[in-house]
Amino acid sequence: MGEDAARKFERGARLARAMLAPEKAERRIVEREIGRRVQREPPVEAVRETAAAGVDAIKLYASIAAEWIAPYADMANGLHKVAKYYYGPSTLEPGPANPLTVNLDAFSELPSDLKSIVEQASGNEVARMTAEVDFGNANSFHALANELNIEIRQFPQDVSQKFFDISQKVVAEVAEKDEISSRIYESWNSFRLKSIAHSRFSTHGFMFERNIHNQNI
Repeated sequence: MGEDAARKFERGARLARAMLAPEKAERRIVEREIGRRVQREPPVEAVRETAAAGVDAIKLYASIAAEWIAPYADMANGLHKVAKYYYGPSTLEPGPANPLTVNLDAFSELPSDLKSIVEQASGNEVARMTAEVDFGNANSFHALANELNIEIRQFPQDVSQKFFDISQKVVAEVAEKDEISSRIYESWNSFRLKSIAHSRFSTHGFMFERNIHNQNI
């Protein structure tokens, strides 16, 4: 690495550290775990635990159920070893939204090529993670149902409806916190409704139809 490149690399690394340092950034904490708030609504008594503590709690009958992430992560944490039943689908947090929070002033000081590296690396990581989780969930779900004798069940309709109603209430409360939360909610909800309508003729409809045809083979 030449001297100019080395200096450029070190400057980029220094600014990256500044961007991520809490004391350097004016941070806005966005509520991510809406699902946990939903679970705290009566008549449920929810306790926040690590995955390992959740496994131990079920072993000791201190908990009757655990809500975690998805098959890929659930199996990695051993939940299948202590829980016979696997319920879904969850309407609490149907997908990840992973933010990268940086200091805007520090980011603005970066040369254009380093800005592009941060932007491209962030986007690529989201795409890589989504692909890994989709692949891992499909294989883990298959293992749960066909190799580990876990009983797969769907939530009763009244339970799903209750989850949905409470989720709507909690999300609306978050939207009322301030002007930026309200704008985010309006943008998200507008797209959500369009996406739901379209999904019947795209991913959801495609998978549903293919499943029907597969059963007839």
